[in-house]
Amino acid sequence: SFADLLTGDAPDGLGGDAFVCDEYGGTRMICDGRYKLVRRYPDGPDELYDLERDSGEYTNFIGDPSYSEIIASLDARLEEWFRKYTNPAFDGRREKVTGNGQITSHIFK
Repeated sequence: SFADLLTGDAPDGLGGDAFVCDEYGGTRMICDGRYKLVRRYPDGPDELYDLERDSGEYTNFIGDPSYSEIIASLDARLEEWFRKYTNPAFDGRREKVTGNGQITSHIFK
């Protein structure tokens, strides 16, 4: 049950950052409550949103130098989480997603 997370009564070690990866391909995201960083490997486009300033996610701050430390911190946490919890053999960042889904995947050839 996610009830404790939703009510703020989660035990220590739960809650906090949210990490998301695409079902296939190289998209990963971290959201710490205020900032949301979306990385699309290998070539982007990447996105950074300041949810406190722009809750509708209309302004992408990824190229704004005043956010460089925030981006570096989010990147480090994102990479650490995926290093810890993913199997490198199935890392979607290596796959070129074309929009054809798994039809053209090397798995089915």
